[in-house]
Amino acid sequence: MINSLCKELEAILKCEVEVWRDKNKPFDIDLKWVCVRISSFDDFDLIVHKALTALETEFVTAWVQKGLILHEMRRIETRKPEMCKPEISEFQLLIEAEAYKNYYKILQLPIKLWRVRYKENHEEVMEVIRSAFGEMLFVNINASEVVIFVTNAELAPIDLLDMIEAEAYTSAQIAVGNVINQMSELHEGYNQLEELMQLGRHLKQNTKVVTYEGLVLPLLIQRLKRPLASEITNPSAILSEVLKQQLKSVGDEELEQTAMSFFECNLNITETAHKLFIHRNTLIYRLNKLETITGYDIRKFNDAINYYLNYLVDKIQ
Repeated sequence: MINSLCKELEAILKCEVEVWRDKNKPFDIDLKWVCVRISSFDDFDLIVHKALTALETEFVTAWVQKGLILHEMRRIETRKPEMCKPEISEFQLLIEAEAYKNYYKILQLPIKLWRVRYKENHEEVMEVIRSAFGEMLFVNINASEVVIFVTNAELAPIDLLDMIEAEAYTSAQIAVGNVINQMSELHEGYNQLEELMQLGRHLKQNTKVVTYEGLVLPLLIQRLKRPLASEITNPSAILSEVLKQQLKSVGDEELEQTAMSFFECNLNITETAHKLFIHRNTLIYRLNKLETITGYDIRKFNDAINYYLNYLVDKIQ
């Protein structure tokens, strides 16, 4: 489009007109011509191979700006049918796999989905959620469930659950999914929440907060068992699906060896320190450093399982 404007200007000014897009670099001046650099545009300059008066410079600038505006107006006109499509709701984002393609609002990512299920007192529960999360986006699934789009949570899931049960006078359960980095992952993330709640019930877990990180191994086993054994054509793909955001490389051989020794000593700090010939405080320092890098505190049972599983997937080729 800008090239056609240059052609028109060349016909009017009877000289060469070129586009210079790299504003950070000087342009070569042809000594046969007086080159005027017009820098009134966002992403390019115009180089006019002719001495221009102030009036001519103003004319060129106005001509190009008008052309750019008309081009943008025509572009918007052609998009009007698409822009007039029914607006996609956040509820559709969760329940329809392809809805994100027609969602035009800006959604802050990455996020985690929290699914809150409660027995009664819907209005009271919603009041607690509004007071806890302010302007954060949430979607009512039905009269007893809401999904919260959590960005930077200052509140832990267990704290929200305690607030709901204390202030809304109803029992509740919260499922916390994995990190969502792309809009296309929202539908899968929503389905994952239901999978977590069902798996928690099957395992007869009494905890009222179920998290993806806490059920990585059961999720992996469930997805491996879901099809018939003869239908499992690509177990690696299932591993990648479950662990895609759990694989965290340590990149430190000393820390990896410390973790392995800790497992061999049945998570016993005193025995591990003795085996490695290091002070107990040095071992604790290393375990804290490992947690900082990977997010796993391997002194806890679930984190130890998740770390070891990731370690095996990373090392076994």
